[in-house]
Amino acid sequence: MQYFIQTLETNFMNKETLQTNEPFYWYSCLHVFQIEESIKYTCIGDTCEKSELYDVLQEMDRRYYLIQDFRWEFSLLDEQKVNTISEEKAK
Repeated sequence: MQYFIQTLETNFMNKETLQTNEPFYWYSCLHVFQIEESIKYTCIGDTCEKSELYDVLQEMDRRYYLIQDFRWEFSLLDEQKVNTISEEKAK
């Protein structure tokens, strides 16, 4: 990844860069909205500077694992495995 960062043509990365380039493929499972919000949360503006990359990746990690936790908890409540749960179980 260090090589990739050093060879970037610009000092900035946007949501497309973070979602589609090979070193960041891990995050392709995140919805573009989540990547946008990660950038907004950690960077100034709609792009991320190289110096902010580590913070953005940490935020994307946090969001990824939060989504995984929700999926896992939902699957525990979905006893019939029909991808739905009752309102009672959701409370």
